[in-house]
Amino acid sequence: RVFVGDLMLCRATRLLKVGDELVDTYISAASPLHIRRGTLSGGHGVGYGFFCSCSRCRIEEALLPAAESRSLMERATETAAQISPAHLGKALDAFNDLAKSVEQVVAKACKENLDRLEKEASLRDACEELFGPLMGETGWLVGQRQQLETLLCASFLPVWVGVAFARSRLARSKLEHSLAAEGYGRCCEMYAEIAVNGTYHAHCSSQRATHAFSAWQAADTAEREAAWRSAREAAQHARYRHAVCYGARLWQTQAATLGWPQELVAAAEPPAPELVVERRGSSAAARN
Repeated sequence: RVFVGDLMLCRATRLLKVGDELVDTYISAASPLHIRRGTLSGGHGVGYGFFCSCSRCRIEEALLPAAESRSLMERATETAAQISPAHLGKALDAFNDLAKSVEQVVAKACKENLDRLEKEASLRDACEELFGPLMGETGWLVGQRQQLETLLCASFLPVWVGVAFARSRLARSKLEHSLAAEGYGRCCEMYAEIAVNGTYHAHCSSQRATHAFSAWQAADTAEREAAWRSAREAAQHARYRHAVCYGARLWQTQAATLGWPQELVAAAEPPAPELVVERRGSSAAARN
């Protein structure tokens, strides 16, 4: 959604067919269940008067204990409050530690509940809505475990944004730019699960490409070929995300706004195959 004065413009984040349901998140999707439900129901003062039981909420409710989610979010809030330009190194360490804690909690929850997700009808239906038909295959979710873990970690996405931001500000060497690109890449993986092709997804993809390009510039002769492949792939990914979010015709203007050098803009060519389809498809609809 983009606001121009009192006019709201909406773009679909995927191709639509006649009769497809148009949905919106109402609130930030990058928050844990207790915050999302509390905000939607009005428990936090402002709300929409309903209790959300979408597939994502049902899965998160079943897997992640509320007490642990609250504790992790409190740590995230405390860490964010302590960020200052003079102590970014300490903030990076704190966010990295917190990210590891979230991943450990999520990995344990998934390991202990895979059988439950496949056997309980309501949870099985929720998984099928998110990841596709199970087709009666026992153990299907084992192959989807990484995607499931990414989905649950995305409820604490600001932690990874903090990691990426701190790495970005501290990046000087080839390794540091590579780590910053990796950090924003992880954010992109999470946005792909909860808010695909939205403005934050596009932003993180462009930051990833910028740092991948800087890593290539700082690479020695033996590393330059591999570093260039990474930068080119990141640039094409960013171009695609921006085109779907804002429209393919605005890409050149956006690349200039991002301050991309011509070499990086050229690396984003040719467009990903999906871009050609996107230009031919409908651009009207609400964000999913």
